[in-house]
Amino acid sequence: MGAGSARVVVAWVAVVALAGLGGSLGAQPGAEAAPPTAARALALRGVRWIRRTTPSAELYVQGGSPAAALLATLPADVEAAVAADRAWLGLGPPSGPRLRLFFVGGREAMRPLVGWTPGGYAAVDDGTAFFVATPETRPALRHEVMHLLSWRAWGRPGGVWLSEGVATLAAGGCGGYAVDDVAAVLLRERALPALDTLRRAFDVRGRTGATQYLASASLVAYVDRTYGRPALRRLWTAGLAGVRGALGVDAAEVERGWHAALARHPAPRVTWAGLWTAIAARGCE
Repeated sequence: MGAGSARVVVAWVAVVALAGLGGSLGAQPGAEAAPPTAARALALRGVRWIRRTTPSAELYVQGGSPAAALLATLPADVEAAVAADRAWLGLGPPSGPRLRLFFVGGREAMRPLVGWTPGGYAAVDDGTAFFVATPETRPALRHEVMHLLSWRAWGRPGGVWLSEGVATLAAGGCGGYAVDDVAAVLLRERALPALDTLRRAFDVRGRTGATQYLASASLVAYVDRTYGRPALRRLWTAGLAGVRGALGVDAAEVERGWHAALARHPAPRVTWAGLWTAIAARGCE
């Protein structure tokens, strides 16, 4: 669950007909040149990549790893994720370079690719994302693809929490619960991160990171339904420093309204500790 440039970490439908093409990774006539992050991954020694091409993306799956067990379904899953994210963003037919999506069979296999061991990572400047994918842990496709598409369509966001909030909201919930279900549980247990914490000290790792991802998604959803998508897009660009110009209210009023909405939301009869155990084991998607 993360987004980054090729250099800096800033962090987690109808299926179209697919042309699943395997084979050599060498240059082909008319092929798009791989961006730097993807080119470095493809050049790694000792890694055999199995390629599939879809209308929206080039997929590279680590051969001989648990990720290879998903080869039959990944192309359709990727296209469904792209279609859903594009619809949420209000985008037209796909244009521009294909996304480059890499799938490996475990977190340690992420280390030579991105320098640490997240379950997912998006190099937004390059249109490239990396995923841990196994039959037990499905890749966070809508989350990481949303990073790539939102930055491409809306530009650089005015805060990490906005980028992660939109991407986490795109995943459609976590562990079978909507993001507002989880945020309402966090509010009830007095564990909901403060808006100022999301703005100034966003954490991407572990249990604390999970609360901030899901809280940010709930806050983004609140802004979207209360002030509208155009206002959310203005806030995306301006960040909380420009909240009054984007939404017409100050940050304190946004936070009060968000908390009030969560207080009215029927929180499920679960604990955050129980939810975290499930998320840590299986992820959100």
